[in-house]
Amino acid sequence: MLVFYQLGLSVVATVNGVILRAYANVGFTPTVYFNELAVFAGGTKPIISITFDDGHSSDTAYAKPVLDAYGYKATCYMAIENLGVAGYMTQANVDFLANYGWDISGHGNTDLSTISLSSAEANVQAVKAYLLQHGYAGSEHYAYPNGGYTDPVKSMVQKYFTTARTIVNTTVAYPYIVPMMVPGRLKHSSDTVASVEGWIDAAVTNNEWLLLCFHSIVPSVTVQATDCLLADFQSIITYIAGKGCAVLPVSRALAALHP
Repeated sequence: MLVFYQLGLSVVATVNGVILRAYANVGFTPTVYFNELAVFAGGTKPIISITFDDGHSSDTAYAKPVLDAYGYKATCYMAIENLGVAGYMTQANVDFLANYGWDISGHGNTDLSTISLSSAEANVQAVKAYLLQHGYAGSEHYAYPNGGYTDPVKSMVQKYFTTARTIVNTTVAYPYIVPMMVPGRLKHSSDTVASVEGWIDAAVTNNEWLLLCFHSIVPSVTVQATDCLLADFQSIITYIAGKGCAVLPVSRALAALHP
């Protein structure tokens, strides 16, 4: 088994050593290949991107009004299988967000790591064709369904998109961005507002790029593990506004990070 790690150390003036520790099952000896160690300067300003997966109708019904209060635009990673399905946006809803300045980016309902590569590519091709057909800002960006990917999947997705977002619960220490493994932090229903505020504080302190990922915004009762209460969402966005940092859709955040 090969395991790859990207290690990030933020706001560190001096590094005196790096330790890589590997464990193996009883009776086996691990072999560790250390490929490279890169040192890069930290960012000069924090950026936060608000992202939504799947295309829930709550993107327009609940999330947009909260974001509008601060002039914030977001990124919707749209699963085209959900268009017009109960609880999800219609094509008119998606166009409305796009015309308002939101990114509309690629996504899907099927974990690409669980199906054949040819089926995964057909899925990705369909999403890309949809985005190009409508000329959406954000059409160069993708989010792996369920955060699932393999090395062959990453290589395939890279043929159609310039970035792909994962769910690994960390921030981006730009300018060192791995295009096919852009990390996002997923807000689960079990995550407290205080926890999310901690993620925001860390990104602001370390001048990093934080991609906050939401799914359905619900007014009162959470049912799915990825639901977020509207009151919690309002508190989170208000907290971000108090930090005074840039809040940008993914395409505009990348343009700001790499002008």
